Amino acid sequence: MIRKLILFLALGFVTVQKPLLAQEFIPTPVEISTEKVRVNGAVYYAHVVLKGQTLFSIGKAYQVHLDELRQVNPKLAEGLKAGDLLLIPVEPQMPVEATTEAPAEVPAAVPVPVTETPVAEVPETESAKAPVAASTTQTFTEEEMEKRFSKHKVKWYETLEDVAEKYEVPTGALMALNKLETDKVKRRQILYIPDAEYVAAWQWAALRSTAAPQEEAVDERRLYPDVPVPDIGLYPDRRRTGKISLILPLYAQNPDVRTNRTNATDFYCGFLMGMKHLEDRQGISEYNLQVIDQGAYLSLEEMVYSGVLDGSELIVGPITASDISIVAAYAQLEQVPIVSPLDAKADELLKDNPYLFQFPANTEDLTDNVLKRLSVRDSARVTLVYERGSRHSQLVQHKFDELKRLNIPFDSLTYGILEGRGMDTLMAKKVHTRALNQYVVASENEAFVSDVLRNLHLLHGSTQAPVRVFGEIKWKNYTTIEPNYYHELNLQLPQLYYVNYNDPATAAYVKEYYETFGTEPTPFAFQGYDIACYFLRLLRTYGWSFPVHVTQMETELLQSGVHFVPIEENSGFKNTKGRTISYEANWQIKQ
Repeated sequence: MIRKLILFLALGFVTVQKPLLAQEFIPTPVEISTEKVRVNGAVYYAHVVLKGQTLFSIGKAYQVHLDELRQVNPKLAEGLKAGDLLLIPVEPQMPVEATTEAPAEVPAAVPVPVTETPVAEVPETESAKAPVAASTTQTFTEEEMEKRFSKHKVKWYETLEDVAEKYEVPTGALMALNKLETDKVKRRQILYIPDAEYVAAWQWAALRSTAAPQEEAVDERRLYPDVPVPDIGLYPDRRRTGKISLILPLYAQNPDVRTNRTNATDFYCGFLMGMKHLEDRQGISEYNLQVIDQGAYLSLEEMVYSGVLDGSELIVGPITASDISIVAAYAQLEQVPIVSPLDAKADELLKDNPYLFQFPANTEDLTDNVLKRLSVRDSARVTLVYERGSRHSQLVQHKFDELKRLNIPFDSLTYGILEGRGMDTLMAKKVHTRALNQYVVASENEAFVSDVLRNLHLLHGSTQAPVRVFGEIKWKNYTTIEPNYYHELNLQLPQLYYVNYNDPATAAYVKEYYETFGTEPTPFAFQGYDIACYFLRLLRTYGWSFPVHVTQMETELLQSGVHFVPIEENSGFKNTKGRTISYEANWQIKQ
């Protein structure tokens, strides 16, 4: 696991937001810019963002409300990065946001008459978006390029933004130097890296360049003419961004912090492999993955407030229900789908948030799926077995309710664990020697379960009657029960996850994962892979309106099944599909 974390840090797989650690968070001081520009008669500071500066610290230093910064600089919807050029009003028109912190000591901005101080003229549209690849008027021969600039060969998992982040240069400067018309790069493409002198010249040229023409809004119906686009109601018909935000507790800057960082790293590696699979085999390559290390922020509130999630087309994570609640509130406000990837307890948040997708199924849904395997044909019998004194427990009551809902006739049998001896003789009086005898055992008490299976083993041995047992998720981890009982009694066991390593698709994934990371994928790596493949396919097919279609997209993935349903009208979606494994004769296990 450490090897993978080192690989993650060394190669810089994707764009990772890197403020200082929570316990050491000190934003880079913000100095008032001496450069000014005039836009449509108004004067603005031209501020170049430095590494470690946040939107909050910039707004505080210039005494400008964050909403006004976002209004003047729409590109902030994609997040704030070192090297970005911001236009900041010299005279703010909105009230400064209240704060309990002491005001920053910054030099007062002395108003300078435009007639006395040169102010760059910038067309009105330039305030909305500085030209990404503005020309610096510098030209270089091939020989000069080779001598002056270092080179970088693009790896398969890198985007242009990844390269810019790695070398801490503006993406626009990287595009300008390499004469790129778009931000798309190919694997093994050679890029020249701008030096500090070139970056400075590019930033100054960006202030004076003519406005880039507004990009035509993408019509989703034109992109996907074969896919009907219905009235999507809650889900906005908006422009595609291709930005996928993955929030994980990596704590990359402080490996001593004890967290579930290893599991998060495995999940990330699996997610990355899912994106690679979609690109290599299905040509889905338009998505840019942004990994956000939540351990690098003082709090998740600070992370959300920084604007790093703005412009996301899909948010995956955080991984715990308590953390999900904070980010889910933002996602609901911004109308962005968000996936809870690992914690089944997050289903408590679904009621009031129609943008939340709970990927792990809850226990009741999993056990209900198993009960659907009960046979009611050919005189098959069903008996509900539970421990004496547990009739009104949630587990037993739910079994009674579900069997009635499924309209399955059944008998009930209850006894205490001290009454177990000789119970097989009583069971034999009601057994059908030719029809299937099905026993639903509603208990998670390992001692009681062991006694029930022992009696059913004796019953099966003495009568040779066909027997099938339906159990609970936790049984798979029991250590005191004879393993042969499971196979002899044809145990049907619900499982949240189960991987069939005999499946060719699974074998191919395991092989490629091992070749890439030098180890086999863990359940967390499988989970990351499944989520990436499922949701990015949905986004590719339906765009922002995919929640309208998600209930129809029932499928089997490598580790889990998927069938999303809303818990009520205008609510979030829960996954009701897991896996059921069947213990067969000859020590076989089938799905």
